[in-house]
Amino acid sequence: MQNLRILLRCNYPYIGLVIITIFYVLIYINLEITPTKYHGNETMIQGYIDAFKLDGNHLTIVLMAKEKIIVNYYIKKETEYLKIKDIYQLGDYLTLIGTLKRPNQNTNFNLFNYQHYLLSEKIYWTFSVNQISKYQPNQQLTYQLKNKLVNYLNQYQESSYLKSFILGETNLIDQVVTDSYRTNGISYLFGTSGLYLTMMAMFLLSVFKRVIKRTIISYGLVIIMLLLYMFLTHYTVSSLRALSFFSLMFINRTFNLSIKPLNLLFLVLVSLLLTNPYLIYSVGLQFTFMVSFYLNQFKSLIKRQKNYLGKIAMISLMVFLSGLPLLIRTNFTLNLLTPLINIVFVPLITLIIFPLIFLVLIIPFLSPILINLLKLVEFMSLSIERYSLPLVLASTPLFITLIYYLLITFCFHKIRIHQPRYLLILLLVLLIHSRVANFNKYPTITMFDVGQGDALLITLPNNRGNILVDTGGQLNFNQGWQKGKEFSLARMLIIPSLKARGIHELDYLILTHGDYDHMGEAINLINNFKVKCVLMNSGHNNELELNLIAVLKEKKINYQQISRYNFKINNYLFMLINKQNLQDENSDSLILYTKLNNYTLLLMGDASIENELVLSRTYPTIKADILKIGHHGSKYSSDPSFIKLVKPQIALISVGKTNLYGHPHPSTSNNLKGVKTYLSSLSGSVQITLKPHLEIITGQ
Repeated sequence: MQNLRILLRCNYPYIGLVIITIFYVLIYINLEITPTKYHGNETMIQGYIDAFKLDGNHLTIVLMAKEKIIVNYYIKKETEYLKIKDIYQLGDYLTLIGTLKRPNQNTNFNLFNYQHYLLSEKIYWTFSVNQISKYQPNQQLTYQLKNKLVNYLNQYQESSYLKSFILGETNLIDQVVTDSYRTNGISYLFGTSGLYLTMMAMFLLSVFKRVIKRTIISYGLVIIMLLLYMFLTHYTVSSLRALSFFSLMFINRTFNLSIKPLNLLFLVLVSLLLTNPYLIYSVGLQFTFMVSFYLNQFKSLIKRQKNYLGKIAMISLMVFLSGLPLLIRTNFTLNLLTPLINIVFVPLITLIIFPLIFLVLIIPFLSPILINLLKLVEFMSLSIERYSLPLVLASTPLFITLIYYLLITFCFHKIRIHQPRYLLILLLVLLIHSRVANFNKYPTITMFDVGQGDALLITLPNNRGNILVDTGGQLNFNQGWQKGKEFSLARMLIIPSLKARGIHELDYLILTHGDYDHMGEAINLINNFKVKCVLMNSGHNNELELNLIAVLKEKKINYQQISRYNFKINNYLFMLINKQNLQDENSDSLILYTKLNNYTLLLMGDASIENELVLSRTYPTIKADILKIGHHGSKYSSDPSFIKLVKPQIALISVGKTNLYGHPHPSTSNNLKGVKTYLSSLSGSVQITLKPHLEIITGQ
């Protein structure tokens, strides 16, 4: 027994256990093992509702069947919508008819990987539903309690925040406000986190110790209550970490094992990864463990602060630095003011608003105080956001992330021996990183996967210029009850993709014409990203174009409406070569021609065969090594004589999967025989680096 105690107090077994576990996890995920109980050909599934969300006519259900499954159903009639809204509750048993599908990976480089996220949640299938029916109401006590809690929270004016802190449903807070929290680096404070669970555990423990006066019973009651709370919040990674750590601390103290807190943290990490190796993909797990690791390893930095404000400032700095490399990998933007902002918001949220949330549930007449405090928090966040100091930091490979952590550990060590000036080295590295695009030697062309639409990025060598041609845009025809939360391609796809490349501004935004699938995200892009100049076609302006022009004038952004037009960026010539056509928007589409590193590029927008014939007559020797096919490969483009004239090596077709128009048309595909053709619907995003030998990578 004594030898066991000595072994448990030694550091090396825990470090060895972590290393072995990491190797096991890497082998497991590379073998793509999915311990599913389904074959994939099932068309009927039964289970009960663990969670669900109604977003317009889109119903999403987390179904507990043989295993957890994500269910998607698009409601067809308003009567059915009202029925589902009124009678569906957590725990209800459903019969579903439809099709099992493997979750999609991200098809655009560096962005959120939905498949990896679901794997980390032990979800291996999505189910597209054709028919849905409820065959048994909820009979589980736990879900009855949760349903009552949800209904109770809905009565409050501030229900979005109540659900965020208590249930972890952060998507209910206003999007503009949420974006400000993210910009300011405080979004982690709004939701169920390990910090709040730890605070709750310590409070309950102190109460039970006073009332029951039995330590073991008090710990047991706290663990039971935390398990119930975790059920309400769907067992988030941070709460699993907090509960596991709390439980091990209890065992450690009860049996006087004297295991160091850091080693207990290692045990928690190992147990979670062995339970589900795909948790390695969870950003929540990565963040919560890295922050916990540094707070434990360098806790002396906090203890030596002489006052409360100093302790908060040090904790804020440590949380900021320990999460920094992960923030770079996922958000590509860093606000240098975040540590200072946290000094204000951390005590305000954790010590005032979080406890007040629970007090309001017990004493409802305190609700006005909470409402006013939340309004103050929102006002402060929105105001501070205007003065942020953002650094755009390109996505990094894993080994760079590891180097960052070595540097951060070095800085913490230097701070511990009273040499904080070494933080300037980290700042210098970040500043160099923010200009990493300057080191790109070759021009690149990237066709983004924006569904049925167009968005193509041209980057010049050494960050000498960046041009985005069209923005894509998903037109939502749903109205009334069918209309859900607005999805922005600009905010969710294009801007993160630009930042992931280290691009902090666009020299030109070229909008080929006024169709929504080509310029529908232009206003969102301009409102959230720096654009120097906008070029638009010369046709009659529709409502979308007029709205954009109003925004451009308000922001004092230079714009021109042109037809045939040339411009240069650092001696690179770009030619817009289409003839004006005021009779048809597609035929008036801007056509871009340029030569980069001895490769010719021709982007056809939504131009038609008529435009192709005009180009053939006007430029009889025109060639294009890379041809962006006009009008998504419809039958009205890509005439055989035109393809024969330009002789493309590579053809790009931006098109949505199973689109309503049947693009690309079989005749277009036939005309492109012998040409290496990439469809965004099949290849995802396509990036071509214009090296002496073309380097092509795809998102699929």
